[in-house]
Amino acid sequence: MKIIYWIKIVLFLLVFIGETYAQSSPLEIRSSYYFVDKGSTHTLEDIQRRDADWFKFDENENIKYGYNTNDAIWCKINLYNPTNEDLEKWLVFDNIYLDSVTVYSKSQLWLRGDRTGDEKAVTPAPSFKLNIKANDSSQIIVRIKKTISFLEFKYRLTDEYLLLRVSNNEIIFYTFVFGLVFMFFLFNFILYLVSKRSIYLRYSWHVIAILIYLSIGCGFAKFCLFPSFLHFSELRLYTSFIALSAFINFVIHYMNFKETQKFIFKIIRVSNFLNWSILFVSLFFYLTNFSGFIKPTMLANYLNLVVSLVILIIGLIKSTKTEGKKAFYTLSIFVIALIWALLFVLKETTSLDFNLNIDWLFLSNIYEVILFGILLAIDYYKTFINNQKLMQEVIFEKEKNLKAFADGEVIERKRLANTLHDNFGSRLGAIKLFLGQKLSDKASEELEVLSGDIRNLSHQIMPRSLQEGALIAAMEKHVAIQNEANPALKIEMFKFDMPEKMYEPWIYDIYLIAQEIINNTTKHANAKSLTIEFFGYDNEFIFQFTDDGKGFDSSTTNKGVGLENMDLRIKNHGGKFEINSTINEGTIIIIALPAL
Repeated sequence: MKIIYWIKIVLFLLVFIGETYAQSSPLEIRSSYYFVDKGSTHTLEDIQRRDADWFKFDENENIKYGYNTNDAIWCKINLYNPTNEDLEKWLVFDNIYLDSVTVYSKSQLWLRGDRTGDEKAVTPAPSFKLNIKANDSSQIIVRIKKTISFLEFKYRLTDEYLLLRVSNNEIIFYTFVFGLVFMFFLFNFILYLVSKRSIYLRYSWHVIAILIYLSIGCGFAKFCLFPSFLHFSELRLYTSFIALSAFINFVIHYMNFKETQKFIFKIIRVSNFLNWSILFVSLFFYLTNFSGFIKPTMLANYLNLVVSLVILIIGLIKSTKTEGKKAFYTLSIFVIALIWALLFVLKETTSLDFNLNIDWLFLSNIYEVILFGILLAIDYYKTFINNQKLMQEVIFEKEKNLKAFADGEVIERKRLANTLHDNFGSRLGAIKLFLGQKLSDKASEELEVLSGDIRNLSHQIMPRSLQEGALIAAMEKHVAIQNEANPALKIEMFKFDMPEKMYEPWIYDIYLIAQEIINNTTKHANAKSLTIEFFGYDNEFIFQFTDDGKGFDSSTTNKGVGLENMDLRIKNHGGKFEINSTINEGTIIIIALPAL
């Protein structure tokens, strides 16, 4: 499987988009400073007069402030246009999750951000068009607000052409990603509707969560669908938790941990329950404005997810011995997710200064959607092919059964034809001869014998008692007739808890099979005795035939047409047919039929 090529495409597009950011501008940035406004108490006039507590920073330098409670950050950016013509530049803050970004430039004021009803954005990131006169200086004052979630930002200046190029590249890229993800969702949801296998539904729910996360992450939900909604930053966090939790739940079922690794399965289920519980607790704190408790609950959730991922990775490593590639592919996803989770926890809990320039969770989501979408499709294809083979086998078995029944009917007709020809034909010829010689007494005697033979044949084909459900009575009468006709073979019949009358659909077949077994024993077994035993139970009936004849090697000898026909007739009624024979030790035939 060459799934890695998909990741290369994604990475290439990301790099291509990223390269467009690093464009130079003739506009000079002489200095830029930021000031932390604790409690958001300062006004624009205060900031313009304030000279102390300003920290210098540069273009494209990431400022990580972290969690806060109602704080704001003010920035002063001093620009100079060294050219002899007016310049139009865009000031861009590469963080679409800032609550609000307010830009003051001379008499102008702009407001963008996640907590604003911004319906006229050129690009999802907060962007502001600046007009700088020729050979003129300008000071831009910016107020950045971000509460509850993590506050970090950086700024850059760019041309409108480059900004639109970046925006268009992002649209192309995200359109490709959304189409791809939605295609896998739709395909696997259809597979669920067709197969009713829950694994496809689990995958589909996970993909829905990813689609929501991606739509928020790229700004599509905010700037195209619901511009008046003011809480996408928090919704993005919750959706990331839900998507990862749904994916973990999908994996433990996909890898069948419930059967193969029950202990790990239970631990992860408990961890998922904790994850959902913490989400609801943090949501309660958010809705009730207890912002001080949101950070610890979010960190607790991240740590819980890290523990879940570590345990799951341990389980996947164990599964590599039995599942092979299936486990390795899944491991590759969780390595990416674990790196992202660990880096995020370190970033949130330590003072280490590093930037997460790559959205690891985004890459992990795309990779897992593509990988498992293909794996599930392949799994369904293999299942479909196997089902086709099974259907072919079933069709072949049915054709085989039909042929066996047809062969059995031919044999039965031949036996009946031979009986009619050899017995009745000769007797009718004798009666005709006697009548021609006017020997009426002898003709009457032959007619009497012929009448008895016809009666016996009628009873063999379908005894009246069998038509009334009296299988035992019909068998006892047939055994009596055989013992009288063939004294060399002693037939004994025993019944245990058998009802006098039975109305099972198989009684006619078992009667004919018993007849054939007696006939085969008489002709081929060279047996002196044949024991027939009938056993009645609550759920089934057992019929056993045991002779002391010459036997045969049942392990190497194929069944003949007669035995094959018996086997198929019994299986047609949902029963079992078993024959055991040893040379010079006789034969045992056991038949089990269900009690309906």
